[in-house]
Amino acid sequence: MDTSPRIYYWGFTPEELLLLDAFLQELSAPQSLVIEPEHAHLTVHEPQPPADPDAPLAFSMEGYEGKPPAPIIPRFWAPNWNSVQALIKFQEQVGGPLEGGPVGRRLVEPGEGPVTFFDEVPAAFVAREGQWLVVPLYHVFGSEEQSALAPGIAELAPAPYLGLNEDDLGSLGAAEGDRVTVTVGVTRYQLPARVVPELPRGIAGLPVGLPGLPGRALGTRYARVTLVAE
Repeated sequence: MDTSPRIYYWGFTPEELLLLDAFLQELSAPQSLVIEPEHAHLTVHEPQPPADPDAPLAFSMEGYEGKPPAPIIPRFWAPNWNSVQALIKFQEQVGGPLEGGPVGRRLVEPGEGPVTFFDEVPAAFVAREGQWLVVPLYHVFGSEEQSALAPGIAELAPAPYLGLNEDDLGSLGAAEGDRVTVTVGVTRYQLPARVVPELPRGIAGLPVGLPGLPGRALGTRYARVTLVAE
């Protein structure tokens, strides 16, 4: 039975452990040390430090990997320090405060009891007879306020239209491409109808930012839609 004391190391390859064991034996250690990494049968690689999902910074391989201000550090990582041991790279001294000043003071203390984020769940949507709930539709080309002004992008934007479910379009006695009148409050639009299969019955899609249409979502608004008489 092997009674040699064992020292556990993390992050060493088996070759490095053999070299370390030979080095310790050359130092005339009183007993032969068997160096084994814990979980060596699985991996000797240290996992990445856990990321803070509440940090305002993005976790990406791109961008600057420098030290952010102390109050918003999302993780402790440094080259060749793929673990939380990299904390010392962010401190003024080992065990000391973080570089860049204090991290701030908590202003709101957590309350007692369970935390409830959503306690009022709205009712499921129900279609109204003769009315359509207007929802915004966004396009890669045309819906963004500034890029829509660029001629090269504007020519790729679709023409204004009203999106409807195929069944709703049929209930109006209209076909795709027919012009319909959309009345939202006191505002009227005359637009060609287009079938948008993703829209359920009772919902009309109004593109955002296209010429002659609102540049933002209208909120919860209902509209009346009628077929334009030829």
